[in-house]
Amino acid sequence: MIDKALSLLMIVALLALSACATSDSSIEKSKYSMVDATTAKTLHERDAVFIDLRLRSFFDQGHIPGAINIPVNHFNNNTLAEVVSKEQAIVIYCYGMHCEYSNQASNKALTWGYRKVYYFMKGYPAWLDAGYPTES
Repeated sequence: MIDKALSLLMIVALLALSACATSDSSIEKSKYSMVDATTAKTLHERDAVFIDLRLRSFFDQGHIPGAINIPVNHFNNNTLAEVVSKEQAIVIYCYGMHCEYSNQASNKALTWGYRKVYYFMKGYPAWLDAGYPTES
């Protein structure tokens, strides 16, 4: 009797874990697209809206042409909605590969209903390294 109860408990636990794993994989499928500098440049040429999460002082020193500065501490659904529609492609970037802000902001944008979200992980430093134009 104890063996049957233990077996049943293990089956229930495995089913619960399996449900969690399925749920996590479905979340992964709805994630943003991660892009490199070349793809970011292509998106720029196709009029994607670039969102720069860096502090204004860094933005003023140089940024991707046409980028909109929404410092991370001001990034929310309302500020994003003021500059881009949910149907437009948006590329979100910040200080570079070790900056998690653009990753977090990309996930938030998805939860707010934005459909074409691109996470430019290496951000502004990669844009500079590629020799692409900037403005200040």
